[in-house]
Amino acid sequence: MQYFEHLGAIGIILLILSIIATTIIIERLYFYIKNKNSNDFNKIKNTLTNNKDKNKNLRDEIISLKLLSLKEKYEFGIKSLRIIATISPMLGLFGTVIGIIKSFKNIANHQGPVNPALIADGLWLAMTSTAIGLAIALPCLIFAYIFMRNNEKTFHNYQIKLNKISLKFEKVNLND
Repeated sequence: MQYFEHLGAIGIILLILSIIATTIIIERLYFYIKNKNSNDFNKIKNTLTNNKDKNKNLRDEIISLKLLSLKEKYEFGIKSLRIIATISPMLGLFGTVIGIIKSFKNIANHQGPVNPALIADGLWLAMTSTAIGLAIALPCLIFAYIFMRNNEKTFHNYQIKLNKISLKFEKVNLND
């Protein structure tokens, strides 16, 4: 917490972003664990079965809408993680620039020889803000990728299974 306080407004923003990112990651992990054995697929499969007498194009359109609606639920928060992953290092870099400016200002205002302690505080601010920005961004990128990849695999499998069922209604033999 002392690091964030020392960074001032940038530190507060970085702290808020880290709290938001952590909340999204925990919520998404809980969501995926909770929905591992959900009835989402079965509900869509039942919708497909209930509409088996309809034209294949109409049936496929109905299922596409159901999948899109379900996909929204699965992708919740992932764009926010990507935005946080983009903004955090930029804020860290902004803190770096401010820290370096502070160091040069201390040097300019100082009469006499320059000692390391004179610029150490500004450089500490510079390096700390960069490190915190990156420390926030990396987990956001990693989890956003994991969540998106999980979604892609899940929905790809759903689409294959639903397409096979739909084709069986059309009396297409897939030999499996």
